[in-house]
Amino acid sequence: MKKGFTLIELLVVIGVMVLVAGIALFSIRNVREASLDNKREADLRLIQSSFARYNADCYTYPSSLPTAGSALTGDQSLAPSCESTNTYVNNFPADPDPSRNYYYNVTEVVAGKNVSYILCAALTTDNDPSSDVSGCGSCGSLACNIKFTN
Repeated sequence: MKKGFTLIELLVVIGVMVLVAGIALFSIRNVREASLDNKREADLRLIQSSFARYNADCYTYPSSLPTAGSALTGDQSLAPSCESTNTYVNNFPADPDPSRNYYYNVTEVVAGKNVSYILCAALTTDNDPSSDVSGCGSCGSLACNIKFTN
């Protein structure tokens, strides 16, 4: 009696291993995309929260998004309570994918004050065609598909 494996047995084992590896890689990719989307949503909530605090002190919303990595601070020329020492966010977030960006637009100005805005991002895993993303501009390499408003 010969010891060892036949060619068929080896091919079956290799085929099963390739199948399991393929399933694992696909699952890891989906988890990674979901993780990045969770970061995007958390970033938008952080921006929204910092803008609400900014508005409470400055009586207006920022005219544009600060540069990624910079701080959002007050501007005393807007209101006495909007001191330049007030920091609303230390390290302004950016989309984790360099080919994408967050979109921000002031949608209503009253008496020279920005009173309404939209904030948008492009999620990888959100393909809900019923999402209202009207007013969102470009989010980089993908179309915006999630929108936050004040």
